[in-house]
Amino acid sequence: MSLFEPRDPVMDALTEAATQEMQRLTEALYGGRIELSQWSMGVADTLKDLHLSNAMVAVGGADKLGFTEYGRIGGTLSDEYRHLYDFAQGIADGSVSEAQALARISQYGQASQQSFWKEYVQAQEKLDAWAGLPVLTQSPGDGSQQCHGNCRCELDSRENGIHWVIQAGENCEDCLSLAAGGPYRPR
Repeated sequence: MSLFEPRDPVMDALTEAATQEMQRLTEALYGGRIELSQWSMGVADTLKDLHLSNAMVAVGGADKLGFTEYGRIGGTLSDEYRHLYDFAQGIADGSVSEAQALARISQYGQASQQSFWKEYVQAQEKLDAWAGLPVLTQSPGDGSQQCHGNCRCELDSRENGIHWVIQAGENCEDCLSLAAGGPYRPR
């Protein structure tokens, strides 16, 4: 496993469990077992826990999260909550089918990578091992690319620096450009 392995097994397990919980809530909503407000609060709570957990994995434990880190996580969650509000509006007005809602809710789990990568890159910033290389200002899954982290890109740490690695499939222009511009060092 490279220094920058984005498919951390702990992170994968957390994301899968949270995604399943959000899918369960969505099925309960469309099945008439819960109200839209219960669904919204349940999804929001699950997202909060998932983003915090991924950030903790990124920095090596809850004790390494301070006010600055919690502020970044809070900013990311604020964006997610705005998207969730719009999502709930679509459900309420009937423009989002159950199948669309289940597909879309899975993207929320993947978007939790943002908190992992933002905190991981910040933690790595303190290392001087990559002095002299161009600064890496983005990371896969941090939400700053056109694909909003819905790609399968990874970072790979090699002797000559960090490389942005794209996977086979659909890739946005931002990811393609970043892959071509390495090696990098953390910002």
